[in-house]
Amino acid sequence: MWPFNRRRFRELVERQLAIFAMDHAELIQGARAAYTSYHAEASVREAMEHYGEHDELAEQVEELLDDMYRHFASTLDAAAAARYRKEFARGAKAAYGDLLPRLKFDAPEDMLPE
Repeated sequence: MWPFNRRRFRELVERQLAIFAMDHAELIQGARAAYTSYHAEASVREAMEHYGEHDELAEQVEELLDDMYRHFASTLDAAAAARYRKEFARGAKAAYGDLLPRLKFDAPEDMLPE
């Protein structure tokens, strides 16, 4: 196998995540600030409020990343989409793993019905 094919989508994902970071900088900073405030707060009640804020903002980040991933993946054939999913999940976890420890990017067929 040609060594450059292993990370076929690496550059694409890096560019997508860079654009995402620019477009949603306030949201990302807000989620990270709320998480930092949660750990810095002495009052349990105040800490829980900060965690709730963080959780809401982190969920928005997760939904936006998921939308980005799904829109592009829908343009690919099944094999390419699987490779893209792995690369996108790797890149997103590296960039936003502190916000989204449960981030997965499951294929539609792997998801449970709502």
